[in-house]
Amino acid sequence: MMTRVAAALALSVAATVAGACSSTTAGSGNGQSDGGSSSGAGSGGSTSSGSGSSGASGSSSGSASSSGGSSGGSLSGTLGGHAAFTVQTVIGNSGPVDGGAGYEAIVGLLNLDIPNACAAAQTSEQFANTQAVLLVVVETTPIVAGQVYAVVNETDGGVGTGAEALYSASNATCQNVTTEEATGGTVTFTTLSSTTMAGTFTVTFSGGDSASGSFDIPVCAGLALGTESGDGGEPACTTL
Repeated sequence: MMTRVAAALALSVAATVAGACSSTTAGSGNGQSDGGSSSGAGSGGSTSSGSGSSGASGSSSGSASSSGGSSGGSLSGTLGGHAAFTVQTVIGNSGPVDGGAGYEAIVGLLNLDIPNACAAAQTSEQFANTQAVLLVVVETTPIVAGQVYAVVNETDGGVGTGAEALYSASNATCQNVTTEEATGGTVTFTTLSSTTMAGTFTVTFSGGDSASGSFDIPVCAGLALGTESGDGGEPACTTL
């Protein structure tokens, strides 16, 4: 499950999230039921830059930018043995998977301030010195706000539904240098509609790292859901 959905988000906005490279295609329409009040739409100012390589860049607690100008996201704890990065961009989508194979909600928190992130998610662009946390929820029924989704480790039995979380970091040449899949935690949506995604999460990793955070973003409807990694070749490596 993680390989498929990571291709949808990371290969276009931050290809190193899953350590693979291919382009994405337009995703399906959103079909989630509203589960909370809509968030404010005011533009969120970005916090101090966390672009550096896979090393520590300080924990995050401020707002992050996003393609639609929402309050963004926050992140604290440790990742890759270092203080969690400062969140600069948050992007996500939710709805039915192409082909009617179920429902997905995906959220990516990144250390880079990516201009027009939603548009970038529909290209094959990848970025150097990326750190990212990818949250994925997959269910056979619509994903709703207010329900707590437990994080499961795909390698511990190949669970096809539930929540997963991944941390990844790339270097100056867009090569993946760190990948950690969470072994436990929760993802909870406080708002989930056709226009807005908001919620909180906590994740733990086998190596002792743990992190928690929040997100409050407009839906990026063009971000593909249920996309398998393809054979599109290696995208150019862009430094911001």
